[in-house]
Amino acid sequence: MAILFTYLTIRAAVVVISIASLSMMIVTTITRNQPPFDPFRPYSDIMPRLFREALITRGFHCQITLDPSREESCSLSPENGIFSTIQASIVYERGLARRRVVFRVREHMLVLGQLVQLWGKPQTVIYGSTVYFRWQNRNIVTVLQGYNGHFSYWLPITYVIFESAN
Repeated sequence: MAILFTYLTIRAAVVVISIASLSMMIVTTITRNQPPFDPFRPYSDIMPRLFREALITRGFHCQITLDPSREESCSLSPENGIFSTIQASIVYERGLARRRVVFRVREHMLVLGQLVQLWGKPQTVIYGSTVYFRWQNRNIVTVLQGYNGHFSYWLPITYVIFESAN
């Protein structure tokens, strides 16, 4: 009787392990075939051109400053989601228009590794006590929350800046 019980227990364990392994393979296959999560995609209509009409349609509040240079600045504070504030600005100086969109991230809602999945490995720039991660080919910069000098892809993001000039 003890041999039968041992045999059935081992058999049940093999079946459970097989089902768990198969489930993990299926989940891995599905997630590999999915594009990485892109929290900026819903805002692709406002980047990089920053059309004022698109910003206003989305509910941004805008103002224009004329001195010392002409600047249009718009902001939005979503009630929920990854971003707590989105600021868009266009500064006109010497015939150039510098466009910038700053996404302020809610605490611990976005980590560096998610951005690396989207855009590849960034260049690290240390400026004083602040560490920036820059994707040169995309004109994107990010700053981390509480960076202590130890690199990790799990470091939380404070904000992400998209810039362009023309």
